[in-house]
Amino acid sequence: MEWTAEQRAVIETAGQNLLVSAGAGAGKTAVLVERVLAKLTDRSRPVGVDRLLVVTFTEAAASELRVRIRETLSALAAVRPEFRRQAAMVDQAWISTLHALCLRLLRKYFYLTDLDPAFRVAGEEEAIALRQDTLIALLEDGYGKGAADFLELAETFAGPRGDAPLRRAVLKLHAFAFSQRDPAGYLEGAASAFHVPRDSPPDSLSWAQSVGQVFRMNLDRAAGLLESAARLAARPGGPGAWQQSLLAEAEGARTIASALAEGWTAAAAQTDGLHFGRMPPHRGEVDTMLKDRISAMRGDARELVKEAKEWLERPPGDLLEELRDLAPRMGVLVELVKEFDRAYTLAKTSRLMLDYNDLERHCLGLLEGGAGIAALLRELFEEVLVDEFQDINPLQERLIELVSRSGDDRCPNLFLVGDVKQSIYRFRLAEPALFLARYREYPRHRGCRLLHLSTNFRSRPGIVHAVNFLFRQLITEGVAELAYGPEVELAPSRPPTVESAEVEVHLVERVGAWPASDDQGGAGEGEEGHGGEGPEDAIEEEARLIARRLRSLFEADNPGVVVPRPDGGDPRRLEYRDVAVLLRATRGQANLLLDILRLEGIPAWGELATGYAEAAEVKIMLSLLRLIDNPLQDLPLAGVLISPIVRMSPADLTALRLNSPAEFSEALLTSSDRRICEFRRRLDRWRTLARRGPLGDLIATIYRETGFYELAGAMPGGGQRQANLRSLHERARAFDRGASRGLVGFLGLVEGIEGAGIDLGEAGAVDGEEDAVRVMSVHAAKGLEFPVVFL
Repeated sequence: MEWTAEQRAVIETAGQNLLVSAGAGAGKTAVLVERVLAKLTDRSRPVGVDRLLVVTFTEAAASELRVRIRETLSALAAVRPEFRRQAAMVDQAWISTLHALCLRLLRKYFYLTDLDPAFRVAGEEEAIALRQDTLIALLEDGYGKGAADFLELAETFAGPRGDAPLRRAVLKLHAFAFSQRDPAGYLEGAASAFHVPRDSPPDSLSWAQSVGQVFRMNLDRAAGLLESAARLAARPGGPGAWQQSLLAEAEGARTIASALAEGWTAAAAQTDGLHFGRMPPHRGEVDTMLKDRISAMRGDARELVKEAKEWLERPPGDLLEELRDLAPRMGVLVELVKEFDRAYTLAKTSRLMLDYNDLERHCLGLLEGGAGIAALLRELFEEVLVDEFQDINPLQERLIELVSRSGDDRCPNLFLVGDVKQSIYRFRLAEPALFLARYREYPRHRGCRLLHLSTNFRSRPGIVHAVNFLFRQLITEGVAELAYGPEVELAPSRPPTVESAEVEVHLVERVGAWPASDDQGGAGEGEEGHGGEGPEDAIEEEARLIARRLRSLFEADNPGVVVPRPDGGDPRRLEYRDVAVLLRATRGQANLLLDILRLEGIPAWGELATGYAEAAEVKIMLSLLRLIDNPLQDLPLAGVLISPIVRMSPADLTALRLNSPAEFSEALLTSSDRRICEFRRRLDRWRTLARRGPLGDLIATIYRETGFYELAGAMPGGGQRQANLRSLHERARAFDRGASRGLVGFLGLVEGIEGAGIDLGEAGAVDGEEDAVRVMSVHAAKGLEFPVVFL
C-alpha cells in the first residue's frame, strides 16, 4: 500500500507511548496490522509474534488481525524461511479481547489466586438471571426482617410496580462501582457525599458543577428556541407583536446561563429577571399553523427554563437539609449493594462460575499481587497495542497500565488507538473521559506523543463534507466533551468529482404535528405535548419513501448507483445487498419497516433487538419443555396441543375438557384420542431423555421426531423461524457446558431473563451474502460499509 504521511508516522514512530486519534474510515485496522508486521519483519531487530500484546474490543476483530498477520507472514515465508515459525505461532500469540487475556492469565496462574481451577465463564444471560434471583432473595430477606432503615429505603424507591426502582438502583450502582479501580472506595465516597456541613455553599458540593453544566446547556437551548420563534414571528403572517417579548425571554435565559459559569449562587441572583407571562395581543390575520408552531417552541423553552429556575431559586439551606436527610438512606443503599455483592459472589462460587467483571477483578488481583506476574509480563511484551481505547473503563485501563511500561520514560511501549467521537458503549460503563484525558495530556508529557489519522478512505468527498458540516455545529465541548476542530475533522482521500448528489435530505411533512394554543400564546390544551401522528405512522411514512427511492435506483432505464470493484474492474450495478437502512434503535420500528419494505416488493432482513421471546415457534418449544419438566400444567399443555406438534383444534380441546371431570392436564392421561395417545408416548420418552442426557440432545431429538423445524421453515417468514429455533438449540447446548445443567435449571434461566425484562433479539435469519436490504441500528452498523445508506 501507499501510506499517507500521517499513516506512516503511526506505523514507524517508536520509543514513545503513542495515542492515535483515528477518525472513521481512516484505515485504522490496516495501520495497526502494518505496525505489527513492521515489528515482526524488522531486519535489524525483529520481534517475535509472541512478544506483542494486541488487545481488541471484539473477538471478531482479534480473529481478523490474526488472519491478516498469518497471511502476510505465510507469504513472506516463501522468500524468507525464518518466518515459517512466526506464521505457525500466530494462533498462540497474545492477540485477543481484554476478557480473553484475563481468562488466559487466570487459567495459567490459577494457583496464585483463590479460584477453583475448574471455574467457567458464564454467558451474559445466565449472569443477568442469577443477579436478578440473588437480589430478589436478598430483598425478600430484608422485608422479612423488617429493619426500619431498610423499609424506609424501600419506601423511598417504591413505585407503581413495587420495588422495581430499588432493584434497578442496586444493580446499576453495583455495576458502576465494580467497573472502578477501587469499588469499596467509590461506594464509601458515594455515601459520604451526602454528609454535608450546614454552612456549605451550593458551589462547594461535588455535583454542583455537573448539574450547573446541564442547566447551562438547557438554558442555551431554550434561548435558541425563543430566538428562532422570534424570527418566525417576524415573517409575513406571523404574530409580529410577539417578537420583542420572545427576544426578551431569550436574553433572560442567556443571562442566567452566563451567570452559571460563575457558580450556582451567581445564577440564582439572575432568575428574578425572567418570567413567562401572557404574550401581547396581535392585530390582523395570522397564519394559525405558524402561530401554533411558535407557541410550541415557546412552550418547550419554558419547560427547560422552569426546571433550572426551580432548583436555582430554592434556598441553599433547604437543598443541604434534603441532602442530609437522604444521607442515612444512601448509607443503607450502599450497604445493600455490598451485601448484594457478597451474596452474588457466593452464588457464583457455588456454581464454579465467573462473570466478565470477575475476570477483570481477579486478574487485577493477580497482577497487583506479590508474585511479580505484572513485572514478568512487562518484560515479556515488547509493545502493548490497544484498539478502541475510547471504550475502556477505569478498571480495564488499570490492567493495561500493569502489563505495559507506560510509566517508564526509558522504554515506554504503550500504543493506544481510538476515536472518542465513536464512543458508543457508555451504557456498558465505558468511560471516554479516559481517552480525552490522555488526548490532552500526551502532547505535554515526555515520552508520549499524540498523532491523528483524519483522512477518510471509506466515503465519497460529498459525504465527508456533509458530515463535517453537521459535526462542526453539533459536536462541541459542552455537548460531546470534545470540540470538532480542524485537527479532528475528516479529510476526503479523493478529490470531488462532478456527479449526482452524494447526500440527499428528504423532508417528510407530518400533518398535525403542532399543538393548539390560545389566542394570546399562553399554554393551550395541546401545548404540553406534540399531537399529530404517532411513531408507527411516522416510520410507516418513512418506509414508503425509502421503498419509492429504492425502486427508482433499481429501474431498468436508470443507471442508478454503480459500485466500484475491489480489483479495479468495471463498476457493477447496485444490488439490494449493497443497501442498508439505519435506525437510532430497532425496538418498535424495525418490524414495521421490514413489513412495509417487503410489501412494496423490496427484499429486506434485519437482526432485530426485539421479538425472540414472543416468536410463536419459540413459545411452543418453551411450553413443550415446561411440559416435559412437569406435565400437570394446563397452559403449556394447551399451547402444545394446538401447535403443529400435535395439531389439535380449539374445538378438540373443548371436547377433551368437557368429556373429563378431572383437571385439564389429567384429561391427557385418560383420553383415547389417537393424536393424544401418540403425544403421550413421545412425552414419556422425552422426559426420560431429559433425565438422562444433555438438554441440547433432547431439543435436537424433538426437532427430528416431530419435524417441527421443517414445519417452521414452511411457514411465512420460515427462514427467521428456523433461525430462532437454531438459536434455542444453541442456547441449550451452551447451558449444557455450564455447571447448572439440566432442564429445570434451563427453564429457571429463561424465567429469570423474562423476569428481568430482557429481550434477547431475534436470531439472524440470513447472512450478508443474501441479496436483500439490511435493516439495523446505527449502533450495530459501526465499522461496516455500504454503497447506499438510508438513515
